[in-house]
Amino acid sequence: SNAIKLAKKAVNSMIPILIEGPSGSGKEMLARAIHGSSPRSGKPFVMVECDLLKNTNAEEELFGSEKVVADGVIKNIGKLRDANNGTIFFEKIDFLRPDLQVKLLRFMQEGEFTPVAGKYPVRVNVRIVSSTSRDLEKMVASKKFREDLRYRVSAFPIRVPSLKERGEEDIKLLTENFCRDFSINENKKIKFIN
Repeated sequence: SNAIKLAKKAVNSMIPILIEGPSGSGKEMLARAIHGSSPRSGKPFVMVECDLLKNTNAEEELFGSEKVVADGVIKNIGKLRDANNGTIFFEKIDFLRPDLQVKLLRFMQEGEFTPVAGKYPVRVNVRIVSSTSRDLEKMVASKKFREDLRYRVSAFPIRVPSLKERGEEDIKLLTENFCRDFSINENKKIKFIN
C-alpha cells in the first residue's frame, strides 16, 4: 500500500510524520512499525494520548516538573525525556490543548523545553510521530489548532486508508509484514495468525 511505501521512505530520517486516517485504521501500528524499522528501534517508544491530557498536571506529564516540596525537589522527568533518543508518538494530536500546542511548537523549533518550575532548559533528541483522524486544515481554519504547529507536525504526511478501502489481500500483506517486523525487533516467534 501507498502508506507503507511512504513509511519506508521516512524511516531513516528525523522528519516529523503525521499519520492521518479514520479510527481503527492502524495508525498506532504504523507508528510503531516506523519506530521499529528505524535506527531508533532499540530505544524508547513513548505514546502520548492527547485526548487524555486534560487534567491540571498535563504540562508536567509531558514536559516534566522540578517542583520543590518541603523535603527537597520532586523530579518528574515527563514523557519527552522518557522518549530521549527514541520516538514520541502524539496520538490524536488534534486534541492537544492550546497551551500545550504552544509549548510543543517551541520545543519543535528549539529542540529544548523548560520543565514546570524548572530553571534551565532541557534538550532531548526525539523523533516526533503524530496521528489524527480529523482534518487539521479544517481545525486550523476554525482556530482549534495552531497553523504553525500543523505545519511542523505534518512535514511528512502519511494517509492510512480505512480497512474497508484496503481489501482482504492488502490486510493479509499488512499483517504478515508487521508480524515479521515485530518478531525480528522483539526477538519473538509468531507461529500463526487466525
